Amino acid sequence: MSAPVPGTPARGARRRLLVAVVLALLVLAGAATWFTTRSGTDAAAPATASAVPVGTRPAPAPKTDVPLPSATPTAVPSAVLAAAPGLPAKLPPVALDAASDYGDGVRAHLVGLQTFTAAAQGVGEVAGPALAVTVEITNDGAQALSLDSVAVNLYRGAAGVPASRVLAESASTFSGPLAPGASARAVYAFSVPEADRDVVTVTVGYSAGTATAVFSGPVA
Repeated sequence: MSAPVPGTPARGARRRLLVAVVLALLVLAGAATWFTTRSGTDAAAPATASAVPVGTRPAPAPKTDVPLPSATPTAVPSAVLAAAPGLPAKLPPVALDAASDYGDGVRAHLVGLQTFTAAAQGVGEVAGPALAVTVEITNDGAQALSLDSVAVNLYRGAAGVPASRVLAESASTFSGPLAPGASARAVYAFSVPEADRDVVTVTVGYSAGTATAVFSGPVA
């Protein structure tokens, strides 16, 4: 019997090791290719979703400026006075273009009035003639005050019927702090038929602990 050739088992072991390494590299390459393909598919999904068109908000209704009457109100609806705390003793009704002083360094003033035709865009809104009122609040006090509790309402006609808000046309309603010496403005829109504009009453209250300002008069 012939003697074994020296070094043969070592060469066989190296050959098997080399085959195993090659197979492992092939497996890793395949896994990497699958992961890259899968990741590319997943990343493409959001791009497809973002391509869906998004609806745009309707353009604001065209508005017409009207003058604020300066006549002192003589017949404010009693229903309005009953709904406004502290009236009429603390804050007597004033003309639509006058300022109302709360007595604590805070003043309210109607600085703009516009007519327009509202579109019914929300639940409870009524399409038709409407008014947009620009309200200004000035803080002449020594401390900042919060505008988060400001309430603006409009009553239409001699009976003082509460007018419905037109939310889509009410821009930049009051909120946040108002520094001493500063003023802030906001727009509140309401549905007001032309037949009820002989007496228009706007109330502005800036906190639950103070009286309510009342502005009243006819609107052309």
